[in-house]
Amino acid sequence: MLLGSSLYVTSSAQLLSSVNLGSAAALGVAAGDRLVATATDADGNTSEFSASVNVVMPQFLAWLNGAQEAPPVDTPSTGLGRFAFNTAHTELAFILAVELGALSGPVTAAHFHGPAPIGANAGIVRTICANQVDCASAFTGGTAEGTWLATDPEAMTSSLVDALLAGNLYVNVHTSAHSGGEIRGQIERLICGDLNRDRVVRWTFRTWPFGKYRPNRLSQPVSLRLDVVSV
Repeated sequence: MLLGSSLYVTSSAQLLSSVNLGSAAALGVAAGDRLVATATDADGNTSEFSASVNVVMPQFLAWLNGAQEAPPVDTPSTGLGRFAFNTAHTELAFILAVELGALSGPVTAAHFHGPAPIGANAGIVRTICANQVDCASAFTGGTAEGTWLATDPEAMTSSLVDALLAGNLYVNVHTSAHSGGEIRGQIERLICGDLNRDRVVRWTFRTWPFGKYRPNRLSQPVSLRLDVVSV
């Protein structure tokens, strides 16, 4: 059964093009549905895509350094954090890598803080490690990882989900010399195709810039018709 159709046009000259087709909710896509998409170039060549719904959940990135502390801290150490929600936004998986050898000393604590924008300070909302012994174990090889759950004592609440989506949470790594934090990073959204918590449907296809027909390769511009089909 055809649930709906949409038309998109892309004029990118890159060999690999992606189109954000919109949120799964807005498209009316549910579990078990399939997408059928046909792209046609100006020469009449076509490329068809048919597969189960491909959804991209919001992912986030944080670059940590002393300059983001408030007030700034002079330190050569940096860090990188990656974060990803599950479908229900009740779990946030995280990996936090830190240049431990460049810090002023051992990590004494690490936390999520918020809500606060860049340049402002806020309280702890979730502990990654609470003391030097705990942090030495948590940052094995310089990397700490875990999952922040809605069922944790320091829970991932709906208000914190909103704060994260708005860019108002940050991670902070503390040392004895800098008890307020030696390196910090604001958590920013990495994949952004919608403005709310809906899943984003994306189709990636190949284009061929010379206009010569090749299977699944299209010259520009390309008109893309998307049909959402319930199986």
